[in-house]
Amino acid sequence: MPHLANLQQLTKPLIPGVSFPLPRQARWRPKTDRSQADMANWRDISVALLEPPEVLRVWQEIGASVVRTNEFELRLVERLYTFRRHAKVSQFLGEFPFLIPLLVEAYSKFGNYFGPYPRAFLEIVTDPEAPDDHELFALIHTSLTPDETLNRLDRFDRDWWLGASQRAQGKLCIDVEFL
Repeated sequence: MPHLANLQQLTKPLIPGVSFPLPRQARWRPKTDRSQADMANWRDISVALLEPPEVLRVWQEIGASVVRTNEFELRLVERLYTFRRHAKVSQFLGEFPFLIPLLVEAYSKFGNYFGPYPRAFLEIVTDPEAPDDHELFALIHTSLTPDETLNRLDRFDRDWWLGASQRAQGKLCIDVEFL
């Protein structure tokens, strides 16, 4: 059973001088019918991982299956979102790691409602009446009019977030923030 590290050899010619670190614990089990075209798809994913907005597009186009780890996903979230008070947000995500894949999925949905690759921020908000109660806010920056923004947020909620929000276990709120 080859290691994913063997795929690292495939990415070397693509970007001279740049290595693509793969998780040590990751394993890849090739199918017996895997073709050279499939291997080329892995190269595309490797390159796409260097540019976060392209990650989701490439995954969607080729339907790739990727071995995912919390560390990898956390790095992806750090590239998709701007952390306000980085240490607090990172600590919160460490305490509630189930939010990490949900944040990646949420970002992939934002473009359908707020334009491609919207700027998004993560911030920890504390309820002033319950100082031990913290919640992570994903704030989507927009320059749309308030009416248009609220209409789009309402559609986003109905189409995806209301169903997905149960996975957040009350620890994530998605909202908009005006420029």
